[in-house]
Amino acid sequence: MPPRRFDGRQIRRVRRERDLTQMALAKPLGVSRATVAQWEAGKTFPDGDRLPALADVLEHPLDALFPRDGEPDLTDLRCDAGLSQGNAAEAAGLGRTALGDAERGLRRLDTAQLEKLGGAYGVPIGQVLAAQACSFGDPPSPADVLSRSPESEVDQLVSLLRRLPEAVRPSDAQVASMINAEAQRHVVSAEDVSALRAGGSAEPVELHETPLQAVLDGLSAVLVVGLVRTGEVQIAARGAEGGIAPDMLSTLNEYLLRSSRT
Repeated sequence: MPPRRFDGRQIRRVRRERDLTQMALAKPLGVSRATVAQWEAGKTFPDGDRLPALADVLEHPLDALFPRDGEPDLTDLRCDAGLSQGNAAEAAGLGRTALGDAERGLRRLDTAQLEKLGGAYGVPIGQVLAAQACSFGDPPSPADVLSRSPESEVDQLVSLLRRLPEAVRPSDAQVASMINAEAQRHVVSAEDVSALRAGGSAEPVELHETPLQAVLDGLSAVLVVGLVRTGEVQIAARGAEGGIAPDMLSTLNEYLLRSSRT
């Protein structure tokens, strides 16, 4: 899978916004000022497992500072945990060769080993199973994607839904109706939507049986209607003050672009 995107100019901009010198950024990362200068100039790049620490020092969200196209595989999960392959294998009680083979898509880890990895990385077993599937090129199932939290597309779209102005925010029944319309059958109730909005753990059985695309299409349709009504899509896209946050607008835009190609 694609690694996180690294833009040295973005690092320079955020560092200056935080009023940090290159040395002040370098010291907690255990690198030299010259290394930071090379990163910012685009001459070299930090290892993936160093990006979480870099984002922490800059006090900036990892996903916003280093976005990634596509779902994470096992290597991505390890890097997001800030662990080298050797440290990850030790933390999970695995052999480094076994972990390396799994990351390269050569030999799968069993469920018990994946549970240990999840504990070391601080992520649920469902996310680790999905990551191993990515490492081996397996297509993710709807249940796998819906279980990922909080990085899944469903969670991101629900997060954006919560931030619609109250005047145009659709009711739980309206959201459920649009999702059911996309699925062409009843798959989610107003109560399920209410729990999702509140960040609850509602897991309607039929939601996991319906095509994930229908759920995503239904949510995105609700969002497009709400955002167009307020004019916020146009405002944010023009770069004016206000409007929805750029990262959330980007999430919706990327999803709609992908949907238009399918």
